[in-house]
Amino acid sequence: MRETEQAIRNYLGSDINLAIQLDGGWGSGKTFFVKELVKDLNKDDFIHAIYFSLYGTTTLEEIKLGIVEKIISETLVGGKLITFYQKHKEKINGLNRIFGNSRLKPIGTILDLISEAYRDRSNELSDKKIVIFIDDLERRSKGIQLADLFGFISAELLENLHIKVVIISNAEKLEDEKYETIKEKTIERSINFSCEWETVKEVVKTGIDGLQILKDGDWLFEVIKIFLYGDGKINLRILQSVLSNYKFLEEKIMAQKIGKYESQESDICKSIFLNTLVITNEMKLGRLDSSKLKEISNLCDSRIFLTEEMAELNGLTEKREIKISKLASEIIKKYHYGEIFTDYIFYSDSINNYIIRGYFEESPSVYINKWLKYFDVIEYQTSNLLSQIAYQFDQMVEEELRNIQDKIIVEIHNARFPSLEELIKTYFQLAQFSKMGLMFSGIEEDWRKAFISTGTLAAVAQKEEIIPEFELNHFWQRYEDFVMRDDYNWIHMEYKKIEIEDRSIKEKEAIVSIFQKNTTQAQRTVLDNLSSQKVVNRIAEGGYIENFVMKVPSGARELWFYLRNANRFDNDPEDLQIIIDKIEKEKSKIIDKVALYGIKELLDYLKENQRQELLAKEGK
Repeated sequence: MRETEQAIRNYLGSDINLAIQLDGGWGSGKTFFVKELVKDLNKDDFIHAIYFSLYGTTTLEEIKLGIVEKIISETLVGGKLITFYQKHKEKINGLNRIFGNSRLKPIGTILDLISEAYRDRSNELSDKKIVIFIDDLERRSKGIQLADLFGFISAELLENLHIKVVIISNAEKLEDEKYETIKEKTIERSINFSCEWETVKEVVKTGIDGLQILKDGDWLFEVIKIFLYGDGKINLRILQSVLSNYKFLEEKIMAQKIGKYESQESDICKSIFLNTLVITNEMKLGRLDSSKLKEISNLCDSRIFLTEEMAELNGLTEKREIKISKLASEIIKKYHYGEIFTDYIFYSDSINNYIIRGYFEESPSVYINKWLKYFDVIEYQTSNLLSQIAYQFDQMVEEELRNIQDKIIVEIHNARFPSLEELIKTYFQLAQFSKMGLMFSGIEEDWRKAFISTGTLAAVAQKEEIIPEFELNHFWQRYEDFVMRDDYNWIHMEYKKIEIEDRSIKEKEAIVSIFQKNTTQAQRTVLDNLSSQKVVNRIAEGGYIENFVMKVPSGARELWFYLRNANRFDNDPEDLQIIIDKIEKEKSKIIDKVALYGIKELLDYLKENQRQELLAKEGK
């Protein structure tokens, strides 16, 4: 935004007698930037800066009067106001009478008085430039014609009063079909606005100053960058709502002392922030409201998160053993990747309810106790329980054995396992009791479902980092005399499903990293194993071109660099044609010359390689 500020300051120092336009999407931070700039400009002895919003105005006369009042109240300050009043007492009294009788009709008279006053004071204010920032152009009343408004700006403000004007807008939302023609007579140039990362950080620091979460500032800013600023743009209104909601929740919940678990305060704050970010963002984007809270209830009070696809993969939805809403699945797919998120997230019905409905119905101590229950601060019990029944089961009655097995199943549901090895060992030891006909746990009709129905196997495996081509042979060799072959085949099959799902996620993340200049060594390994041919196939089939190439700034050059440096570029011409078609279809919508340069470079490269591939096939 330094470039934007410099462009505006250059305009103020120029002889240009037209306005300039600051254009950007809703929530992009334009208003925040302008209001801060107005403060800075008014520290200058040579500039009077005025901010005026068209939002809420209903007539052109109301706009005129509002701007006049701003000029009077904000530029004629201190002793100059007294001097001005003494010199123009009679006219000011007349102006007051006009305000008293009718505030909306005699605008021409008012402007005449102001214009005359400025002409009288031309020597006094010769070194003082007036700039008016007129915001929310697209949010003016439909009764205010754009041609009339621009006519007023051009004739009265620019030409008559010689005031500089900066118009702030979201041109995409302007409905006037003649807008481009109309603006040519009033606007010298348009400046595209985007919010810089440093400004985002300042907004965050200001919004939650003094809160515990800022002690982990690197983590916090990384989360915001990934989930709210990932494409280099941000909706500051959504960010500020996230910060406001989080501030209330941290102050309410963390006021509760958590005794011996004080070392977990940072993790609890991270959990609250992630919960707040997801629900606030989805609400502000219009995908979540009070009527849909039940749809995400299965996300709450758990550390296991299943998508619809994962449930179907395990055959759970057909038997109606678990119901997962489409909305919950979409949230998991959108946010649940990478340790920065999955290590801390814990959804609470009470937090969701506060964000959507405005009241927090749970006591802070209840929230904290729930959080502690689902994280590793509670002692891992499974190993001791297994040892107990392994050596003493023949001394127990059926009810005693059932109770201990129930406790183990609860541990499995809560995914409280220090390693994948411990989880697999638990599975085989329970399989021994199953083979003997002594598996009595009533929590699950089929005890095996505890390992997959809530995603426990997936959660523990992914936390430890899935090992490709995972082998269970050493467990099988240890337990083959005590368990059935079907039990081994079942757990092996379930793990392979998780392995495939994990590989798919990692491949998607690796392909995205191509466009973002932040490919890690692990992602480079994934790309090498995937091959450039498969990468191109995935890019052709997915939304990568729309989401990363045909944007400003564009990721076209990053893709071009990757393809150019690939070991061998031998791709299906049909895949190349799909990508070429997508670029050609959207290219006319891009006006940024830097983005267009990269897009053309990529397009030329793809066409040439497609030509070579076709020639090679013909040669065969």
